[in-house]
Amino acid sequence: MIQFNGKFGCPTCKHEGKQVSIGRGSTRAYGYQPVTLRSHSQHTKYAMEAEATSQVVYGVKGKSILHNLPEFDIINNNPVDYMHCVLLGVVRTLISLWFDSKNHKEPWYIGRRISEAESRLLGVKPPDVVTRVPKSFRGRGWKATECRTFLLYYLPLLHGILPDKYLVHALLLSKAMRLLLADEISQADIEIADNLLGLYWRLTEDYYGLKHCKVNVHLLGHLSHYVKLFGPLWTHSAFAFEDAIGGLVKKSHGTHDIANQIVTSFILQWRLHVQRKLTQGPLILKSFVDQLDTKSRSTQRCTQLSQSLAGVGVAKTISLDMEDESILKPLLEKNSVVINAYGTVKLWPKMILQDKVTIYSQASKRVTKRNSYTVTFVDPERPTCVRYGRVQKFVCCPPDTPDSVNAAIVQELKVHRCMELEALCFPSDIRCLSELVCCDFVSVVGELSKLAIPVEHIMAKCFDISTVNMCVITQMVCHSEVLK
Repeated sequence: MIQFNGKFGCPTCKHEGKQVSIGRGSTRAYGYQPVTLRSHSQHTKYAMEAEATSQVVYGVKGKSILHNLPEFDIINNNPVDYMHCVLLGVVRTLISLWFDSKNHKEPWYIGRRISEAESRLLGVKPPDVVTRVPKSFRGRGWKATECRTFLLYYLPLLHGILPDKYLVHALLLSKAMRLLLADEISQADIEIADNLLGLYWRLTEDYYGLKHCKVNVHLLGHLSHYVKLFGPLWTHSAFAFEDAIGGLVKKSHGTHDIANQIVTSFILQWRLHVQRKLTQGPLILKSFVDQLDTKSRSTQRCTQLSQSLAGVGVAKTISLDMEDESILKPLLEKNSVVINAYGTVKLWPKMILQDKVTIYSQASKRVTKRNSYTVTFVDPERPTCVRYGRVQKFVCCPPDTPDSVNAAIVQELKVHRCMELEALCFPSDIRCLSELVCCDFVSVVGELSKLAIPVEHIMAKCFDISTVNMCVITQMVCHSEVLK
């Protein structure tokens, strides 16, 4: 096929595109319109016709070597990669449009307030599963993971800086990605996401002009099609492949004979893996082999507290103050547990839940640039009611006994169910979507009382977007990809 910037350059459909002027040159733009999907048999027919006539037919120049693969659908088996299309394509373009000074005359330009936007962004403390802390908008090297975090979590930071309709427009894309990156997706979710992406595509032309409806914006309209075929976007993204390439790079340590270095390193790792299973020697030897064979060596000390819970780090034995003792008392009485005469408990800095998610407490002072202590937890009396809070301490009371209660002392938060975006001027035809695109974010409006809950009642770790001007909480998405 011809390239993406040529006539009929989309590999999934037969949208012709239109050559439009941009700066001193031109680009191929794809205005919003209904499209006709390509098929394997049709593509093969066009390829044979192109070879016979030496003319390009609907963007097809001839047969590909992939046509020789049996049972391979050359159209449907080449899905759109959201890492390059959405993150490195659309998201990077949006950031450039908003902050690049060449757009200083445009209504969406906010480069004059870049310091304010950066102050908000750099003040955020992401959870530990987000590998990169926020960095400046001025840098020109945002990685795909940074673009993903920005799209899914950081957009509310631009509220009051980016004009309302442009923020709403970006939130349409954010909501669609949240739906298509979920671990489990219903047919209804796919349809909603498809409508949101179609709307995003149409409004891109209205808000930014046809010249900014490039191929990546057009490809958004095909994401739902591939999710129906292959599942969530993370199942067929390039993240796993790029991670594997990074693993290959780490297997070479010089500039000479790189291929041999990679093969030798791979063989050594394979032999270690085999030896790990065969080793019958002392426990310390097995532990050493395990460390060599493990991708990321963990130095965390874990103590199994129950079937679904483990304490991490070194526990300290402390005496409770009167406030904590009164907070713990209702939970302990409910479990028929009495605090010993000295009021001592074991204090854990963090704990690992059943799904291998590590929750920190605010009492853990070693981590200063992360917030992994904001959580959702369940109310036993109202199982359908999700509550929000910040874990202050993990305690085991009484310590070192079979009937110990593992509790979290939580500062409960008072929240609004929807982020405060009433001022946003949704276009009249999508005003009904205002709650949909904002419902993933809740605004913190104050603190309620502290309470003690069983650690097992913690549901999930949250993304706490707290700045001087705002405090918004949202639940994490894309666990299966982020936690790999």
